Amino acid sequence: MKRLLAAAFCLLLLPAAALAFDAAQHGDRVGVLRSPYQENAGHNGAIASSVFRYLVGELRERHLDAFDAGVTYDDVVAHGRGEARADYYVEIVSGDGYADPEGGVDIGGRDGGVELSVVVSHVAARLRIYDGETLELLDDVDLQHQNTAVMPTSIGVGGRHFGAWIALPFLEWMQLRGASRAVARKAAIQVASTVKP
Repeated sequence: MKRLLAAAFCLLLLPAAALAFDAAQHGDRVGVLRSPYQENAGHNGAIASSVFRYLVGELRERHLDAFDAGVTYDDVVAHGRGEARADYYVEIVSGDGYADPEGGVDIGGRDGGVELSVVVSHVAARLRIYDGETLELLDDVDLQHQNTAVMPTSIGVGGRHFGAWIALPFLEWMQLRGASRAVARKAAIQVASTVKP
């Protein structure tokens, strides 16, 4: 009788031990492809790179085995997958954005002042999801996000006869980064719904 109970107990432990392995990762390896736009110097290249970096992290937060594939889609087609083998490939085809003041007011005092502006930042990107084996296009989605905030865009000091103003573009860039992260989050939600419907 003791042997029968021990055998039954072992049979019950076998499925539990199998579940201890992280089965959620199987079939969920996602290679994030580099975008040709990332190589562009300037504003849009920086936006594409920012969305790319945030996307890898956002996918990992959704328990997907995401990694930087280190290659573009054209590289995968031309030279094969090599070390960048994945169950799915994700590509941010383009990324562009802006952060522009839409209006504002100058507030000045005797020794200086500040310019407050309504800054609108907008980031748009195109997301493509491919099957890892066939490279078949599974989804093609346009994503965008817009932020609006009142923030100081420049400060000044001076007196009655002389004054100097300096711009504060880093605040606008921080707002633009926030919009980039929001676009990456939307992309990750789209990828997760395609990979794990």
